[in-house]
Amino acid sequence: MTSHKYNVYVYEGANHAFANLLGKNYNPEAAEDAWDKTITFLKQHLI
Repeated sequence: MTSHKYNVYVYEGANHAFANLLGKNYNPEAAEDAWDKTITFLKQHLI
């Protein structure tokens, strides 16, 4: 079995759909950080 590196991020106070701009759980700080991390990951592994 091959091991894989991964990171887990927990955004305290952020609920499900925290990045949905129109949702009741929108959390701008958590959404921005999560989006930045997603883009960084994709650039590192797909481009």
